[in-house]
Amino acid sequence: MVVAVAICAVPAGLLSPVATADPAQGAPAAQQAEAAEVPDATLQDKVRAASALGIVADDELLVLGDRNFVFELWSRAEGEEVRASAELALGETDSDAACTAWIKNGVHEAVKRDQADELRDAEKARIARELKRNGAMVIGIEPPPEMLVLGYRDFVYELWDRAEGERVKAAALEAFGADEAAQKQFLAEGIREAHEQDQLDAIEEDEQASEEEKARQRARAAKDRAMRSVLGVVPTEGMLDLSDDNFIREVWDRAEPDTEVQAAAVAALRSSDPAVWKQFIEVGIYDADERDKANELREQEEADRKRVLEIKTWAENSLVHPGLAHAAQTALDSGPADVSHFLRYGQYDALVQSLQADTRGVRGWYIRNGEDGPASIHPGEPVPGPEVGTDANWKVIRGLADPECHSMEVVGRPGVYLRQQDLRVKVQPSDGSDQFRADATWCSELGLQGGGVSLESFGQPGRYLRHIDGQLWAANDSGEHWFDNAGLFIYDASWRVHGENPVSTGLLLRWLNDDQIRGRLGWPVDEEQADGDVRWRDYEHGRMYWTGETGAKQMEGPVLTKYVDLGGHRTAIGVPITDQHKTPDGIGRYNHFSHGPGASIYWSPDTGAHLIHGAIRKKWAELGWEKGLFGYPITDELVASDGVGRYNDFDYPDGGSIYWSPDSGAHEIHGAIRSIWKRLGAEQELGYPTTDETKTPDGVGRYNHLTHPDGASIYWSPNSGAHAVRGKIRDKWSALGWERSRLGYPVAGQTESGGVLTQRFQGGRIEHDKETGRTTVHYG
Repeated sequence: MVVAVAICAVPAGLLSPVATADPAQGAPAAQQAEAAEVPDATLQDKVRAASALGIVADDELLVLGDRNFVFELWSRAEGEEVRASAELALGETDSDAACTAWIKNGVHEAVKRDQADELRDAEKARIARELKRNGAMVIGIEPPPEMLVLGYRDFVYELWDRAEGERVKAAALEAFGADEAAQKQFLAEGIREAHEQDQLDAIEEDEQASEEEKARQRARAAKDRAMRSVLGVVPTEGMLDLSDDNFIREVWDRAEPDTEVQAAAVAALRSSDPAVWKQFIEVGIYDADERDKANELREQEEADRKRVLEIKTWAENSLVHPGLAHAAQTALDSGPADVSHFLRYGQYDALVQSLQADTRGVRGWYIRNGEDGPASIHPGEPVPGPEVGTDANWKVIRGLADPECHSMEVVGRPGVYLRQQDLRVKVQPSDGSDQFRADATWCSELGLQGGGVSLESFGQPGRYLRHIDGQLWAANDSGEHWFDNAGLFIYDASWRVHGENPVSTGLLLRWLNDDQIRGRLGWPVDEEQADGDVRWRDYEHGRMYWTGETGAKQMEGPVLTKYVDLGGHRTAIGVPITDQHKTPDGIGRYNHFSHGPGASIYWSPDTGAHLIHGAIRKKWAELGWEKGLFGYPITDELVASDGVGRYNDFDYPDGGSIYWSPDSGAHEIHGAIRSIWKRLGAEQELGYPTTDETKTPDGVGRYNHLTHPDGASIYWSPNSGAHAVRGKIRDKWSALGWERSRLGYPVAGQTESGGVLTQRFQGGRIEHDKETGRTTVHYG
């Protein structure tokens, strides 16, 4: 183990000359974050990993860090895929995270591939080994196996430490401080180019050599580089002294069959031109090697895509891995780097799901794991926030008892699973027994109700994960136990699989569980929005608003449009406290709102949508709402022309309004009386109504009293029409008995001549002399 530790550690001496050599500084931010988020493998993870290889994990092995643990298993393993996958993990730029992922998942996948005689990582590992080995061979270093499993950065350090050429050391130092792509480029080309320059510099500096000797040395150096860099062969002295055409024959003989290098060698040999031979040795062989590498890369990328597609198909068929299927598709839609990342990390990072009940009334309730013991379903907190929904997260892994099934592990608590025990479903830590593994394994199938997924207990075949009264049981519909009740069984035993950290907001719960509302609104078209305590969401055919006090209420159409145009929940009318309902007359629609004195928006096809609230709304309600005399509002509540009061107009045939002022309260005025009042200047001349339009005591006419300082009223009868009576004339008429006096109803408005006010009535007239203050009645 001393060897492993020594090789896996990068000596600190090289860190000082290069500012970017610190991995935490040189790695991209996303990569650093990813590495920081990967928890180390647990002792149980390591025991399982070693056991998969038939290795007993003793204390000496278990105390190793993740990377050295992987190195030790690699050194003992025999399976080709196991060794190859371990090499790839050890060689990653972020090898600590890669080794942790290998311990938790990669080794088990590799064992299965070895058992199935399926090669996947072996070819990748071979390519990585050859890149490192051939790069080292260029400068005469034959790297031992333990050096070949170093990460690219550490491997470049080893070359820097061992190299003698000044230009090679400088190029290695530069690559060491760069990213992995630059380190690979250095091994593929940079080290050869730097070594070539070192060789040429040495040849030119040899003052004792003739020009002929220098040319011979340059030719030998070119052959040496070609043989080492491309074929990974240490050339003999005899090879280096071969003529160019015979050297190319040596390349042809040693090159892998059906490669670009072999084909290029054959093409060069077909020529009798020494310049062609020289060009092949100095340039052509490297170009051909690049084409071979490109072909290998393309084949590997195709193989990777095929593997990701297989994972996606498996995930979709499993019915419990929508997140994994989505991540696989995202990788396929992206570039080769994302596909490779998915295979190494992504497929293991996309295993967290949540399980939602699918029975009407408790849709949006999830299986929770906050505490060990009997498991239950619960909707959770209705508002998103830190840690909200984390107690519904489950890492869905291959079944502990059957890899074709599944086990649900609590995220952040390795070894704690959802298991059945005596048919009660619980959250419990594993005791490592076969019984626990069976009890914690669930086999997926299409949901019994025709959608979603149902989970059959591996330990209790024929029994399914079921919620009932909020509890979880391994149940069937036999009636054997109270929880085996056949009622709603197929719904209670069907689940919907969602992503991590689910939040069942009040809006979502209403939409999921109210089929009628869902039918009216359609599907969501936007994310939930929030403004303080108010939450809302748009759907295909409307919107819902929610507060903790009002719950979720639905709006749609012109009423919603009017509400939004008015400023929505930010205005004084508040949020809806009812769904949008059909009016009792069957024609219009309305919502009521949380405004203290009351507020509503009413709509009909003829009137449009209008706001009515406060005292005016209360008066309209007393009059029978839209079914009353006034019908629907045809304006929003507006400010009166004097700037004091407020009013709404209504669709009464001859005109109707409800006016309010602080002094008068809210009263309706309509028809002929309203027309005269408006013509005479309305509230600015006669004041506001202080009564609703009221039947006169004689049972014939109607009137409104008004707030004019001197007293004013408007009286109407079928024979007299509507006329205003005010001031001293009104006082006298009132004293005589109003319309029941001999004068009857007014038949004209007041006139003035010579300082005398006159108003005619059915039975005479009343005159008031403004100068003397005398009021007289004239009959006839």
